[in-house]
Amino acid sequence: MPTFLPLNPSARRGFSLVEVVVVFAIVLISISMFARTLASSKSLDPIATETTIAASAGRTMFERMKNHPFEQVFALYNDVPGDDPGGAGTAPGAEFDVEGLTPLTPGGHCGTIIFPEKNGALREDAEDQKLGMPRDLNADGNIDGLNHGGDCVILPIRIRIEWVMHGSKDTHRWFEMYTMFGRY
Repeated sequence: MPTFLPLNPSARRGFSLVEVVVVFAIVLISISMFARTLASSKSLDPIATETTIAASAGRTMFERMKNHPFEQVFALYNDVPGDDPGGAGTAPGAEFDVEGLTPLTPGGHCGTIIFPEKNGALREDAEDQKLGMPRDLNADGNIDGLNHGGDCVILPIRIRIEWVMHGSKDTHRWFEMYTMFGRY
């Protein structure tokens, strides 16, 4: 069987020192970039965690609100205690705590429920673009300035959650969710 000899019998085998240094530099740069990516994602972790807590609290509040008859939702969750169905001050109201988040002010609440209202009255002429207002809430074909807390057939709702970021004294974060309940 014939044997093949290299064309250049003096050809060397293995890597030169320059080749080893180049490969080592490429590996070192790759590891450095990966480490920076990990460090960057670690700093984003508290933001993602707190935003997830806020989103979960907003969804939970919407579900709690759905557990009540449609006709009572506005009265139960607005910021006017005088119209509470069970008597003044018996309803949950417009503010709520969010476990795991720090309110902006000590003793305050992170969550707020916002309706299209003016002076405690559910109003079709309320200006709130995020809630799609002004809008005909009682389906009579007119947008007026009357209180529709008792005769609305759709109820736009915004939940806003504001908190101070963990580990910070002044970094203010917020999260909002919107929905619309309808009379069935």
